[in-house]
Amino acid sequence: MKRALALVLFVIICFFLITIEMKNPDSVLVQYYWGVEYTLPMFVLIVIPFLLGLFFGVLFMSLSLLKHKRSLGKTKKNLVKAEQEVQNLRAAPIKDEV
Repeated sequence: MKRALALVLFVIICFFLITIEMKNPDSVLVQYYWGVEYTLPMFVLIVIPFLLGLFFGVLFMSLSLLKHKRSLGKTKKNLVKAEQEVQNLRAAPIKDEV
């Protein structure tokens, strides 16, 4: 299911990029600091920020996911220790002091 969803998303993004390229064939002069100039197709100027945003979004989501997985691992270890302690307490003989 995940692969099918990823494939559909990939096709939609490719369609989006191709239609942007077809609708924006002109070149644009980009002037930067200190007299640096580039002539780039408008398609590139539209797609680069999109891809950078996608990259950084995936990067930060991955970092958050790793943090939560690490927390889950610690919690599972604590659960195993608590269950072992409960089993030990149940197995211990009861001493009746009178």
